[in-house]
Order: sequence, then C-alpha cells, then structure tokens
Amino acid sequence: MEDLRIGDSVRVGADQFSEVYMFTHQNADVVTSMIRVEAGGRALELSPTHYIPVEGVLKTAKTVQVGDLLDEVNGTAVEINSVQLVEKRGLYNPQTMDGRIAVNGLILSTFTKTVHPIVAKVLLLVPKMLYNLGLPNPFARLFLMDNSFASKLVPRGFD
Repeated sequence: MEDLRIGDSVRVGADQFSEVYMFTHQNADVVTSMIRVEAGGRALELSPTHYIPVEGVLKTAKTVQVGDLLDEVNGTAVEINSVQLVEKRGLYNPQTMDGRIAVNGLILSTFTKTVHPIVAKVLLLVPKMLYNLGLPNPFARLFLMDNSFASKLVPRGFD
C-alpha cells in the first residue's frame, strides 16, 4: 500500500481495474492495531473498522470470524481460517473509482465505519469529479487529518 499512488490502476475483480483517485489515510509512520485475516493461504492486514464483503454483506474487520467466506478476484469464495489482532506501522486507505480493491487476491471495500458507506459514496462524488476533470482535490486534506472535524459531522457506519 505504501507504494500506491493517485492515478495507479488497481485490480477490483477478475478482469476489472479501477484508478486510485485519493487517499483517506496515508501515513507511513503511525503504529496502530490491525486485524490480520488469513484465508486461502493469503493474509490481509487492515484496520478494525475497515469493511470487508463477507458473503455479500459488508462487515468490519473486527467482526469477521473464522469460517466466514471472502470473495476472491476470480469470483470464488474462500474461508477465513485465522483472525488476529496485530500491531503494524503504516495506515493507508486508497479510494478507488469503483469503491473496491483487491489485496492479495481478495476483494475488499475501500470504505470504513468512520463514515456510513452510503454517505461516503455521496461525499466522495465531488473528489471523484475533480479527479476526472484533472483538477486538484482541496478536500483530501480534510480526510488525511487525524480526528478531522469533517469526519465528526457525518453518520458513522455499522459493524
């Protein structure tokens, strides 16, 4: 994630790619608690409030359980066989035009519990439009500030 840049195209499905148009977190120095999810011989490390599609329903990483099924990029489901709390350096959340991102062959949402996904989609329409027009995104700084005032104004997501 630390090498990902705005404008990069990332896998979001079997034959689907989507551009990264902004980051809502991009901090290489922060040390934070993460959830390590292992499924099908692959591992993901993500914030406890990051959403993962589990059998078609968004769940936060902290609520997934061994036995839950995750979607692989090839369209098949793979069972979670381990969930652990770990400490990691670096916190990144790239936003893609699609709202999904594949990590280690598994499909994730780009949304977190910080903002309800429906509200996030609406709020991110302007940054997406600015990106498509090749214009700077003055709103990105609002998201990148820890505990930003803007993030306190919007409805929270769900577990």
